[in-house]
Amino acid sequence: MPLDCGKPLKPGGRLMTRIVIAVVGALILGGVAAPAQASQSADKKYTSCADLLEKYPNGIARNKKARNRAVKDGFAKPRVSKKLYKSNRGRLDRDDNGVLCEQEGSRSISFKTDFGFITAQEVPAPKPGQCVGVPITMDVRNLGSVGSFGMTVRLISEFGSVFAYEEVSTNQAIQYPYTIAEPGTLAMTLRACGDAHAWTHPSGNRQEPVAGVRTDERLALAIYRWLGDVPLGSAEYEFL
Repeated sequence: MPLDCGKPLKPGGRLMTRIVIAVVGALILGGVAAPAQASQSADKKYTSCADLLEKYPNGIARNKKARNRAVKDGFAKPRVSKKLYKSNRGRLDRDDNGVLCEQEGSRSISFKTDFGFITAQEVPAPKPGQCVGVPITMDVRNLGSVGSFGMTVRLISEFGSVFAYEEVSTNQAIQYPYTIAEPGTLAMTLRACGDAHAWTHPSGNRQEPVAGVRTDERLALAIYRWLGDVPLGSAEYEFL
């Protein structure tokens, strides 16, 4: 029956009661619908990593501890969701490390030296008979502490063995693989090989013995002034 707007509604009338019930019901249903939809999204089951990665490109971590461990291990930073992880753990976390569909990321170390800042990418360790390049960026702010000859860049084991060796000149008159004569940015590649070998200066007048990489040794990336082996800065380095 159509509502007669010309007559006031009585507080206790049946029509008023029906309207109040309808309005309250709509409000209740509206309040319940949104959380239900959010719950369905949080509990969604993905059929494959390809499916999950479309929405979460770095994967899903069970908790912050699992996320931080994944980042430390060289993976891209995953999204933390306990519910999503629980819903998909059996299918998509085959190594049971607390992360679904983890994705490879890049790792690097950065440290301050007497002349500026060093950033070095961590790369997979070379296998016997192979060599790898370790990308290094030098942000040189002041060459005063380096001196007029240059610096050496070394990857050194905890027992003192040199795994990789390179030189940087601060004198443009001397031919070096890398030269930086004034403050600025220098990109270089430190060559590390899986077998013992000799690093030879481009002039052919000098060689430096370089040991093969052994994965059971801790490494340090160290910078020295070329004359006198004065340390200019160092930091622990790890192969992936």
